Amino acid sequence: MNAHKPAFAQPIATSSRGEMYCSIEKNPDFSGLSKRELIAAMALQGLCANAEDAKCTESDPESFAGYAVACADELLRVLEEKE
Repeated sequence: MNAHKPAFAQPIATSSRGEMYCSIEKNPDFSGLSKRELIAAMALQGLCANAEDAKCTESDPESFAGYAVACADELLRVLEEKE
């Protein structure tokens, strides 16, 4: 599934001198957020900015987080269908 791939496809590698650079050939491991995490964070940011419209309360942060993740999952599902 596409959701767990990196949001910013920049693999991080370190040279023998300790310098950091991007190289898929030398280091296939990625650093940073997954696409799912990034989309959920963006959705959560919008929900927090419009809390009254989102019908979520400050005393129930799980409703914010759960809805943000659900939005991310749905967007990734729709995008996956179009590929």
